[in-house]
Amino acid sequence: MVRAGLGSTNWRCRFANDFDPKKSAAYRRNWRDAVFKTGDVRALTTDDLPGTVDLTWASFPCQDLSLAGGGAGLQGDRSGTFWPFWNLMKGLISTAPSVDVATATGRALTTGKLRGSPPSDIEKWSLSQFIEVAAEMGVLKDKTVISARLCNDFRNLIHPGRGQRLGESCNRGTAYSAVGALEHVIVDLSQDDRHSPSIARLASRLNLSPHFVGSMKNQTTAPCVSFFKILY
Repeated sequence: MVRAGLGSTNWRCRFANDFDPKKSAAYRRNWRDAVFKTGDVRALTTDDLPGTVDLTWASFPCQDLSLAGGGAGLQGDRSGTFWPFWNLMKGLISTAPSVDVATATGRALTTGKLRGSPPSDIEKWSLSQFIEVAAEMGVLKDKTVISARLCNDFRNLIHPGRGQRLGESCNRGTAYSAVGALEHVIVDLSQDDRHSPSIARLASRLNLSPHFVGSMKNQTTAPCVSFFKILY
């Protein structure tokens, strides 16, 4: 019923569960996908779940919360099925990133590090937007953030008018600073388990040192790839 209520656009169901065979059969007839798992919620582990998602929902029997249930409450055999579900949620929380992109973006806007909201399409973000949101998420270390901001400032010098106004120009120093920032970013991202497979390829394409290429964990995400595209 909840899946029907949420509609069929702009979201995707990743997992569903019930222990009753008849309910399971009805669900599969209605939705015809493989996300449903028949079984007792007490037997589920976080390995059965798809990982971090935007929404989780569950219901549990209400008998123990009613007068007919003798007042057992959430300690009752039926209504107490809330606790296995909650334990699963705590398991997911413990493995989820400490802060999501939306929250980090809000913080960066509040503190003034971002002048305006980034586009909804992350591929259209500017380098400075990536830097500030990544900094708020803790993806980049403080020293890396300083290097990345400097890299962003130097990158803007490719516009003659800006260089003239600031009395600065691109040179070997600014180029080496940019490469140094890249290497710091690569190291930070390679040490973060939220990221996955193209750091090494991108590092090789950028002709960075074998030490950094060899130390990659083959972990990055779409935002990371976009980050490198802009830097490159």
